[in-house]
Amino acid sequence: MTTLGPSPSPSLKRSLDDSSIGDAQEQEASKRLRVTFNENIDVQILDDQDDSKPLEYIREEVKRALDAHLTRGNENDRTNYNQIIELFNAQATQEDAPSTNKLSKYLQALVLHVGSLGRESSKLVHTVTDTQWLGRDETFVGLFQQFLALLLSAHGGYTGSVFKMIIGNFKGVPGAAGQLPNNPPISKAQMNARLHATLRYLLSVLPSASSILSGMLARIYPASEDSKKTHINFAQQVIKMTEYAPELRSEILTAIVDRLVKMDVEVQVEMDRVDDDIEESGILDEDPEEEDESNDSDDDDMSTISLTEDEERYKTLRSSVAKIDCIMDMLFTYYDTQIKFDDADNLAPSPDAWDAMENLLSLFDFAILPKHRSRHTQFLVFHFAQRSSHFMDWFEGACASLTRDRNRTALARTSAVDYLASFVARGRRVDAQHVVSVFDLLLTQCDEMRDLHFRNAAHVVGGIRPDKTRYGLYYACVQALLYIFCFRWRALVANTEELMPEGVDAAGAAADGEPRASDLSELLETHADDLRWAHRCQPRMAEHVYGPLNPLKVCNSGIVKQFAHVGRATRFLYVYPLLENNKKIRLHQGGGLGAGLAGAD
Repeated sequence: MTTLGPSPSPSLKRSLDDSSIGDAQEQEASKRLRVTFNENIDVQILDDQDDSKPLEYIREEVKRALDAHLTRGNENDRTNYNQIIELFNAQATQEDAPSTNKLSKYLQALVLHVGSLGRESSKLVHTVTDTQWLGRDETFVGLFQQFLALLLSAHGGYTGSVFKMIIGNFKGVPGAAGQLPNNPPISKAQMNARLHATLRYLLSVLPSASSILSGMLARIYPASEDSKKTHINFAQQVIKMTEYAPELRSEILTAIVDRLVKMDVEVQVEMDRVDDDIEESGILDEDPEEEDESNDSDDDDMSTISLTEDEERYKTLRSSVAKIDCIMDMLFTYYDTQIKFDDADNLAPSPDAWDAMENLLSLFDFAILPKHRSRHTQFLVFHFAQRSSHFMDWFEGACASLTRDRNRTALARTSAVDYLASFVARGRRVDAQHVVSVFDLLLTQCDEMRDLHFRNAAHVVGGIRPDKTRYGLYYACVQALLYIFCFRWRALVANTEELMPEGVDAAGAAADGEPRASDLSELLETHADDLRWAHRCQPRMAEHVYGPLNPLKVCNSGIVKQFAHVGRATRFLYVYPLLENNKKIRLHQGGGLGAGLAGAD
């Protein structure tokens, strides 16, 4: 029997003969014939100017650009990175400027990759933070704020530059920044509000960043020569910062007052160089910047007019005075909301008022006192110190302590004496009790210093004689006494109430607060010989005036002349013979003391 094996199965391999190749070509051709195009479909190519580029695509594009940049490979690998920089660096007014919508997508992509924006990517970061963001829509502004918060959280090294950008805009945002093409118009007030909202948000996310801001304010503050508008804008905006950053209040006000004092001193120094009648001429009452605005015409000849050196100096002075006045008004308004008048002396000021006054005294100590020649700024402190008898005591005590503080410079101690005398002599709400108290305090200090100098006389070559360098603080205290006496002598009269006409208080002011010249004349004509002086101030003053230190020779001649006049009229001291004799004496250490007294005149 024959056994039949299994029939051979067909092979799985195909032989590559010509027929099989032909079959494949026929199949491929049939596939191509099935592809058709619809001519009605609008085919778009996604280029760099296309707003419809998907966000996912942009995210991947940004990721690859950052990765290629950070690998430090071929320069060609940074092309996309540089294109992103050019995108944010483009001005909105350019013809091919990217739209706000497109920038928003790239900003969203950068938010996702903020961890890759370290120091190596600083150029991109600075370009993004400097982009025109204030005039764009709310969506972009919100994304920008989120980007800044995440950036500073991940890379603290950018905090200074970001804050500098924000604070720098406080000097004045140009109106054009809110008029970007294809964006809704944004007013300056809205742009300032966006700056504050951004800063508030960043400080809430990074509370420790306040320390960076505190050290930055003085550096960014407008220079003295900057325009009045710039100074006003900056001061207004940084004062507004105190509403949401109270921890920066002291630094903000110190920066404002410090620059104010510098301008004040500069004005005083410049006024000393010009004619004595500059104030009487009224030339400082006009604001040259307002004149420039009002005279803004199309007359080209106006630009060719040149000013003389004196005219240019006067114009600069008027501009500086206008800046000082505006900043002073702002500070008065700010403190006026915190320090109210306290008509009931037995009622202590509120805690907020105490805090505000403490801040003012700190400013006085660290910003005003060291400059010495300030002409106006100290009246900010004088004004609010008079709003409560508690504040008067505080300020007077602070000045008195400064005069005795041996750790302070001689200039600071004499300045404290000058400011104290000016406050007491010219303060309209400083009552007789405070005048007598300060006068007695200064007189006692003069007694102590004189006695000390007498004890040390044995060690002084030539003995005791007028010497403004060696005895400068002593002469400053005596000059302060002379000045106070000229303005407030009636408060020093112990029996004032018996002698004053009806309607005049013990401080020598009428019931409405204004001094009456007629009261002064009537009192001196009828009761000059009957005046009794408090705390034996008459014989004690005589010991100093006629003593070997001869203060009337050293003190300011204008104050001495006024004291001589009032002293004779009140029968307090008759010093004219001494003044005549002093004309024959020459000081070994140069001239006498300056007028000082904190710009009291």
